[in-house]
Amino acid sequence: MIVLTGGYTNKKGNEIEGGIYTFEFDEKEGTLTEKDLYPTVNPSYICVSDDNKFLYTFEEIGIDEKPKLKAFSLDKAGKLTFLNEKVIPGGAPCHITFSKDKKFLLIACYSTGNVLAFAIKADGTLGEMTGSAQHKGSSVNKSRQEGPHAHMVALDKEGKVYVCDLGLDKIKAYSLSSTGELTPLPDEDIKIAEGSGPRHMVFHPDGEHGFVINELTSTVSLLKKEGGKFKVLKDYLALDGSFSGLPTAAAIRISKKGKYVYSSDRTIQAISIFEFDADNSTLKLLTHEETGGEAPRDFNIAPSGKWLIAANQNTDNIVTFSRDKKTGLLNRKSEITDIVKPTSIVFIK
Repeated sequence: MIVLTGGYTNKKGNEIEGGIYTFEFDEKEGTLTEKDLYPTVNPSYICVSDDNKFLYTFEEIGIDEKPKLKAFSLDKAGKLTFLNEKVIPGGAPCHITFSKDKKFLLIACYSTGNVLAFAIKADGTLGEMTGSAQHKGSSVNKSRQEGPHAHMVALDKEGKVYVCDLGLDKIKAYSLSSTGELTPLPDEDIKIAEGSGPRHMVFHPDGEHGFVINELTSTVSLLKKEGGKFKVLKDYLALDGSFSGLPTAAAIRISKKGKYVYSSDRTIQAISIFEFDADNSTLKLLTHEETGGEAPRDFNIAPSGKWLIAANQNTDNIVTFSRDKKTGLLNRKSEITDIVKPTSIVFIK
Protein backbone atom coordinates (compact mmCIF):
# COMPACT_ATOMS: atom_id res chain seq x y z
CA MET A 1 0.00 0.00 0.00
CA ILE A 2 1.09 3.57 -0.68
CA VAL A 3 0.71 6.42 1.82
CA LEU A 4 0.96 10.03 0.69
CA THR A 5 1.46 13.00 2.97
CA GLY A 6 1.16 16.73 2.47
CA GLY A 7 2.35 19.48 4.77
CA TYR A 8 3.97 22.86 5.16
CA THR A 9 7.32 23.61 3.60
CA ASN A 10 10.47 25.60 4.28
CA LYS A 11 12.24 27.76 1.73
CA LYS A 12 16.02 27.90 1.54
CA GLY A 13 17.05 30.23 -1.22
CA ASN A 14 15.31 28.98 -4.35
CA GLU A 15 14.83 25.48 -2.94
CA ILE A 16 11.75 24.07 -1.23
CA GLU A 17 12.22 21.77 1.75
CA GLY A 18 9.35 19.28 2.05
CA GLY A 19 6.25 18.90 -0.07
CA ILE A 20 4.29 15.76 -0.99
CA TYR A 21 5.94 12.59 0.31
CA THR A 22 5.32 9.10 -1.04
CA PHE A 23 5.76 6.14 1.34
CA GLU A 24 5.46 2.42 0.93
CA PHE A 25 3.39 1.06 3.82
CA ASP A 26 3.98 -2.47 5.11
CA GLU A 27 0.54 -3.51 6.37
CA LYS A 28 2.01 -6.50 8.19
CA GLU A 29 4.52 -4.57 10.26
CA GLY A 30 2.96 -1.11 10.22
CA THR A 31 6.13 0.53 8.90
CA LEU A 32 6.61 3.33 6.39
CA THR A 33 9.48 3.57 3.89
CA GLU A 34 10.03 6.86 2.07
CA LYS A 35 10.05 6.42 -1.71
CA ASP A 36 9.67 9.85 -3.24
CA LEU A 37 9.25 13.57 -2.55
CA TYR A 38 7.68 16.16 -4.82
CA PRO A 39 8.65 19.68 -3.65
CA THR A 40 5.73 22.12 -3.84
CA VAL A 41 4.80 25.04 -1.58
CA ASN A 42 2.61 24.27 1.46
CA PRO A 43 0.48 21.36 0.16
CA SER A 44 -1.19 21.21 3.58
CA TYR A 45 -4.10 19.04 2.44
CA ILE A 46 -4.27 16.54 -0.41
CA CYS A 47 -6.91 14.32 -1.99
CA VAL A 48 -6.65 11.43 -4.45
CA SER A 49 -9.16 10.27 -7.06
CA ASP A 50 -11.01 6.98 -6.51
CA ASP A 51 -9.03 5.28 -9.28
CA ASN A 52 -5.76 6.46 -7.66
CA LYS A 53 -4.63 8.08 -10.91
CA PHE A 54 -4.77 11.74 -9.87
CA LEU A 55 -3.83 13.85 -6.85
CA TYR A 56 -5.01 17.38 -6.10
CA THR A 57 -3.65 19.95 -3.69
CA PHE A 58 -3.04 23.67 -3.32
CA GLU A 59 -0.56 26.18 -1.95
CA GLU A 60 -1.65 27.33 1.50
CA ILE A 61 -0.46 30.92 1.19
CA GLY A 62 -2.04 34.37 1.43
CA ILE A 63 -4.31 35.76 -1.26
CA ASP A 64 -1.72 38.41 -2.18
CA GLU A 65 0.66 35.60 -3.13
CA LYS A 66 -1.93 34.15 -5.56
CA PRO A 67 -2.23 30.58 -4.26
CA LYS A 68 -2.69 27.89 -6.89
CA LEU A 69 -4.76 24.74 -7.12
CA LYS A 70 -2.63 21.94 -8.56
CA ALA A 71 -3.33 18.67 -10.40
CA PHE A 72 -0.93 15.72 -10.66
CA SER A 73 -1.06 12.29 -12.25
CA LEU A 74 -0.11 9.44 -9.97
CA ASP A 75 1.49 6.15 -11.02
CA LYS A 76 1.21 2.82 -9.20
CA ALA A 77 4.39 3.52 -7.22
CA GLY A 78 2.99 6.83 -6.00
CA LYS A 79 5.22 9.01 -8.17
CA LEU A 80 3.71 12.37 -9.11
CA THR A 81 3.75 14.14 -12.47
CA PHE A 82 2.53 17.73 -12.61
CA LEU A 83 -0.44 18.32 -14.95
CA ASN A 84 -1.71 21.89 -14.54
CA GLU A 85 -2.72 24.58 -12.06
CA LYS A 86 -5.28 27.33 -11.53
CA VAL A 87 -5.12 30.48 -9.40
CA ILE A 88 -7.40 30.32 -6.35
CA PRO A 89 -9.29 33.57 -5.58
CA GLY A 90 -8.97 33.08 -1.85
CA GLY A 91 -6.41 33.26 0.94
CA ALA A 92 -4.89 30.34 2.89
CA PRO A 93 -6.77 27.46 1.24
CA CYS A 94 -6.73 24.74 3.88
CA HIS A 95 -9.01 21.88 2.81
CA ILE A 96 -9.92 20.14 -0.43
CA THR A 97 -12.33 17.36 -1.33
CA PHE A 98 -14.36 15.96 -4.23
CA SER A 99 -18.02 16.51 -5.02
CA LYS A 100 -20.19 13.40 -4.79
CA ASP A 101 -20.07 12.85 -8.56
CA LYS A 102 -16.27 13.41 -8.54
CA LYS A 103 -16.57 16.03 -11.28
CA PHE A 104 -15.62 18.97 -9.08
CA LEU A 105 -13.13 19.94 -6.39
CA LEU A 106 -14.32 21.93 -3.39
CA ILE A 107 -11.86 24.15 -1.53
CA ALA A 108 -12.20 26.01 1.80
CA CYS A 109 -10.13 29.19 2.20
CA TYR A 110 -9.37 30.08 5.80
CA SER A 111 -8.18 33.68 5.76
CA THR A 112 -10.75 34.98 3.26
CA GLY A 113 -13.66 32.85 4.52
CA ASN A 114 -14.86 31.58 1.15
CA VAL A 115 -15.53 28.23 -0.50
CA LEU A 116 -14.87 27.48 -4.17
CA ALA A 117 -15.67 24.82 -6.75
CA PHE A 118 -13.45 23.89 -9.71
CA ALA A 119 -14.24 21.51 -12.55
CA ILE A 120 -12.18 18.37 -13.17
CA LYS A 121 -11.74 17.46 -16.84
CA ALA A 122 -12.00 13.91 -18.16
CA ASP A 123 -8.21 13.68 -18.42
CA GLY A 124 -7.81 14.62 -14.73
CA THR A 125 -6.63 18.17 -15.38
CA LEU A 126 -8.22 21.18 -13.75
CA GLY A 127 -10.94 23.12 -15.53
CA GLU A 128 -12.35 26.51 -14.65
CA MET A 129 -13.86 27.68 -11.36
CA THR A 130 -17.59 26.92 -11.48
CA GLY A 131 -18.88 28.17 -8.14
CA SER A 132 -18.01 30.32 -5.15
CA ALA A 133 -19.60 31.49 -1.92
CA GLN A 134 -18.37 34.17 0.48
CA HIS A 135 -19.10 33.83 4.20
CA LYS A 136 -19.83 36.90 6.31
CA GLY A 137 -19.98 37.62 10.03
CA SER A 138 -18.01 36.98 13.22
CA SER A 139 -18.39 35.47 16.69
CA VAL A 140 -17.42 35.97 20.32
CA ASN A 141 -13.70 35.12 20.35
CA LYS A 142 -12.33 38.47 19.15
CA SER A 143 -8.81 37.17 18.47
CA ARG A 144 -9.84 34.13 16.42
CA GLN A 145 -13.40 34.86 15.28
CA GLU A 146 -13.10 38.44 14.02
CA GLY A 147 -14.42 37.31 10.65
CA PRO A 148 -15.29 34.21 8.64
CA HIS A 149 -12.73 31.37 8.48
CA ALA A 150 -13.88 28.50 6.28
CA HIS A 151 -11.93 25.45 7.44
CA MET A 152 -13.31 22.30 5.83
CA VAL A 153 -15.76 21.05 3.21
CA ALA A 154 -17.67 17.85 4.00
CA LEU A 155 -20.41 16.04 2.06
CA ASP A 156 -23.25 13.97 3.47
CA LYS A 157 -24.61 10.79 1.86
CA GLU A 158 -26.83 12.84 -0.43
CA GLY A 159 -23.94 14.98 -1.67
CA LYS A 160 -25.04 18.11 0.18
CA VAL A 161 -22.11 20.41 0.95
CA TYR A 162 -21.31 21.53 4.50
CA VAL A 163 -18.56 24.04 5.26
CA CYS A 164 -17.18 24.33 8.80
CA ASP A 165 -16.54 28.00 9.55
CA LEU A 166 -14.42 28.54 12.65
CA GLY A 167 -15.04 32.29 12.64
CA LEU A 168 -18.82 32.11 12.57
CA ASP A 169 -19.54 29.15 14.89
CA LYS A 170 -21.60 27.76 12.03
CA ILE A 171 -21.52 25.01 9.50
CA LYS A 172 -22.82 26.53 6.29
CA ALA A 173 -24.94 24.33 4.03
CA TYR A 174 -24.98 24.39 0.21
CA SER A 175 -26.32 22.48 -2.71
CA LEU A 176 -23.99 21.86 -5.65
CA SER A 177 -25.56 21.82 -9.10
CA SER A 178 -24.62 19.49 -11.96
CA THR A 179 -22.64 22.39 -13.42
CA GLY A 180 -20.73 23.05 -10.19
CA GLU A 181 -22.60 26.07 -8.86
CA LEU A 182 -22.92 26.52 -5.09
CA THR A 183 -26.31 27.61 -3.75
CA PRO A 184 -26.63 28.56 -0.05
CA LEU A 185 -29.20 26.67 2.05
CA PRO A 186 -29.45 29.01 5.05
CA ASP A 187 -32.30 27.03 6.65
CA GLU A 188 -29.94 24.06 6.88
CA ASP A 189 -26.95 25.87 8.41
CA ILE A 190 -25.87 24.20 11.65
CA LYS A 191 -25.33 26.47 14.64
CA ILE A 192 -22.50 25.48 16.98
CA ALA A 193 -22.09 26.79 20.55
CA GLU A 194 -20.58 30.29 20.67
CA GLY A 195 -16.80 30.39 20.87
CA SER A 196 -16.40 26.75 19.80
CA GLY A 197 -14.79 27.32 16.39
CA PRO A 198 -15.96 24.36 14.25
CA ARG A 199 -12.98 23.05 12.30
CA HIS A 200 -13.60 19.58 10.78
CA MET A 201 -16.55 17.19 10.56
CA VAL A 202 -17.40 13.61 9.59
CA PHE A 203 -20.66 11.78 8.97
CA HIS A 204 -21.77 8.42 10.34
CA PRO A 205 -22.41 5.64 7.78
CA ASP A 206 -26.11 5.69 8.76
CA GLY A 207 -26.43 9.17 7.26
CA GLU A 208 -28.37 10.32 10.32
CA HIS A 209 -25.50 11.43 12.55
CA GLY A 210 -22.50 13.71 12.23
CA PHE A 211 -19.56 14.75 14.40
CA VAL A 212 -17.82 18.13 14.49
CA ILE A 213 -14.48 18.82 16.15
CA ASN A 214 -14.34 22.36 17.54
CA GLU A 215 -10.85 23.84 17.60
CA LEU A 216 -11.28 26.51 20.26
CA THR A 217 -12.95 24.33 22.90
CA SER A 218 -11.80 20.84 21.86
CA THR A 219 -15.38 19.61 22.03
CA VAL A 220 -17.07 17.19 19.67
CA SER A 221 -20.54 18.30 18.64
CA LEU A 222 -22.78 15.29 18.04
CA LEU A 223 -25.26 15.99 15.24
CA LYS A 224 -28.49 14.19 14.46
CA LYS A 225 -30.80 14.68 11.51
CA GLU A 226 -34.26 15.88 12.54
CA GLY A 227 -36.85 16.78 9.94
CA GLY A 228 -34.24 16.40 7.23
CA LYS A 229 -31.82 18.84 8.89
CA PHE A 230 -28.81 18.25 11.11
CA LYS A 231 -28.99 19.68 14.63
CA VAL A 232 -26.55 19.57 17.56
CA LEU A 233 -27.67 17.03 20.15
CA LYS A 234 -24.84 17.51 22.63
CA ASP A 235 -21.23 18.69 22.95
CA TYR A 236 -18.68 16.27 24.42
CA LEU A 237 -15.33 17.41 25.82
CA ALA A 238 -12.43 15.65 24.07
CA LEU A 239 -9.99 16.56 26.85
CA ASP A 240 -9.51 15.31 30.38
CA GLY A 241 -11.80 17.12 32.81
CA SER A 242 -8.79 18.50 34.71
CA PHE A 243 -7.28 20.17 31.61
CA SER A 244 -6.84 23.92 32.10
CA GLY A 245 -4.82 25.09 29.06
CA LEU A 246 -5.89 26.50 25.69
CA PRO A 247 -7.43 23.78 23.48
CA THR A 248 -6.30 23.52 19.86
CA ALA A 249 -8.23 20.61 18.34
CA ALA A 250 -7.35 19.73 14.76
CA ALA A 251 -8.91 16.74 12.98
CA ILE A 252 -11.67 14.16 13.36
CA ARG A 253 -12.12 10.70 11.82
CA ILE A 254 -14.64 7.89 12.17
CA SER A 255 -14.17 4.13 11.88
CA LYS A 256 -15.65 2.34 8.87
CA LYS A 257 -18.68 0.99 10.73
CA GLY A 258 -19.11 4.17 12.73
CA LYS A 259 -18.57 2.72 16.19
CA TYR A 260 -15.49 4.77 17.06
CA VAL A 261 -14.73 8.47 16.61
CA TYR A 262 -11.23 9.92 16.92
CA SER A 263 -10.09 13.55 17.31
CA SER A 264 -6.65 15.16 17.62
CA ASP A 265 -5.59 18.05 19.85
CA ARG A 266 -2.32 19.95 19.48
CA THR A 267 -2.19 21.07 23.12
CA ILE A 268 -2.31 17.64 24.74
CA GLN A 269 -0.44 16.09 21.75
CA ALA A 270 -2.90 13.22 21.65
CA ILE A 271 -5.80 11.55 19.90
CA SER A 272 -9.03 11.28 21.86
CA ILE A 273 -10.96 8.05 21.35
CA PHE A 274 -14.76 7.98 21.60
CA GLU A 275 -17.24 5.13 21.38
CA PHE A 276 -20.53 5.95 19.64
CA ASP A 277 -23.85 4.34 20.53
CA ALA A 278 -26.00 4.88 17.44
CA ASP A 279 -29.15 3.41 19.03
CA ASN A 280 -29.10 5.98 21.83
CA SER A 281 -27.24 8.75 19.96
CA THR A 282 -24.55 9.13 22.63
CA LEU A 283 -20.76 9.45 22.67
CA LYS A 284 -18.47 8.14 25.39
CA LEU A 285 -14.87 9.30 25.78
CA LEU A 286 -12.73 6.19 26.30
CA THR A 287 -9.15 7.46 26.55
CA HIS A 288 -6.39 9.54 24.99
CA GLU A 289 -3.44 8.20 23.03
CA GLU A 290 -0.34 10.40 22.77
CA THR A 291 0.80 10.85 19.17
CA GLY A 292 4.53 10.71 19.87
CA GLY A 293 5.19 14.25 18.69
CA GLU A 294 4.05 17.86 18.83
CA ALA A 295 1.08 19.51 17.11
CA PRO A 296 -0.69 16.45 15.70
CA ARG A 297 -2.70 17.66 12.73
CA ASP A 298 -4.38 15.23 10.38
CA PHE A 299 -4.44 11.50 10.94
CA ASN A 300 -6.11 8.74 8.99
CA ILE A 301 -7.34 5.18 9.38
CA ALA A 302 -6.15 2.54 6.90
CA PRO A 303 -8.84 1.00 4.64
CA SER A 304 -8.39 -2.29 6.53
CA GLY A 305 -9.14 -0.53 9.82
CA LYS A 306 -6.06 -2.12 11.36
CA TRP A 307 -3.84 0.95 11.39
CA LEU A 308 -3.96 4.66 12.17
CA ILE A 309 -1.24 7.08 11.07
CA ALA A 310 -0.79 10.49 12.70
CA ALA A 311 1.14 13.51 11.36
CA ASN A 312 2.99 15.59 13.97
CA GLN A 313 3.63 18.97 12.37
CA ASN A 314 6.02 20.59 14.84
CA THR A 315 8.32 17.60 15.40
CA ASP A 316 8.56 16.56 11.73
CA ASN A 317 7.51 12.98 12.39
CA ILE A 318 4.78 10.52 11.45
CA VAL A 319 3.71 7.79 13.87
CA THR A 320 1.88 4.56 13.06
CA PHE A 321 -0.50 2.89 15.54
CA SER A 322 -2.12 -0.50 15.38
CA ARG A 323 -5.86 -0.27 15.94
CA ASP A 324 -7.98 -2.84 17.76
CA LYS A 325 -11.18 -2.95 15.72
CA LYS A 326 -13.14 -4.44 18.64
CA THR A 327 -12.18 -1.86 21.27
CA GLY A 328 -11.13 1.06 19.08
CA LEU A 329 -7.93 1.46 21.11
CA LEU A 330 -4.53 2.33 19.65
CA ASN A 331 -1.04 0.95 20.24
CA ARG A 332 2.05 2.75 18.98
CA LYS A 333 4.02 0.66 16.50
CA SER A 334 6.53 2.66 14.45
CA GLU A 335 7.77 6.13 13.56
CA ILE A 336 9.38 7.91 10.64
CA THR A 337 11.27 11.15 11.23
CA ASP A 338 12.75 14.07 9.26
CA ILE A 339 9.51 14.65 7.36
CA VAL A 340 9.08 18.42 6.98
CA LYS A 341 5.94 19.65 8.83
CA PRO A 342 3.50 16.84 7.86
CA THR A 343 -0.20 17.70 8.12
CA SER A 344 -2.20 15.44 5.78
CA ILE A 345 -2.35 11.63 5.41
CA VAL A 346 -3.87 9.68 2.50
CA PHE A 347 -3.89 5.89 1.98
CA ILE A 348 -4.04 4.46 -1.55
CA LYS A 349 -4.07 0.84 -2.67
